[in-house]
Amino acid sequence: MSSPEAGFDAPPDPVIDELRDEVYTQRMLLTVSLICLIVLTLSIDRYFWKQIKIEQSKEQANQNLVTALKSNPQFSFEKASDFWNNLVAYSKTHPDAAPLINKYSTVIGETVLTSPPAKR
Repeated sequence: MSSPEAGFDAPPDPVIDELRDEVYTQRMLLTVSLICLIVLTLSIDRYFWKQIKIEQSKEQANQNLVTALKSNPQFSFEKASDFWNNLVAYSKTHPDAAPLINKYSTVIGETVLTSPPAKR
């Protein structure tokens, strides 16, 4: 009896070899694309991580500044409020100051615009 492998000793078919090469090429292309995608993703993650650290340090510096301003007896929020209110009044009579008011009104907000309580 002959072995079952004896029937499969056909000569190589060039079409099958060509298809194997094509599948191998597609597999390599997919592998390289996935590696590039992973590298790109890791690079973006590293960039965002650095940006988060930078923003956290800025936030801490700003918090330290606010704490220092609150504890400084020479700085008064009432003086800052008075200055802003006087600047707003000045801008009503002098239109050249209007761009300055428009620029910083969103930063300062309405809480500063309220006049401080009257002193007795």
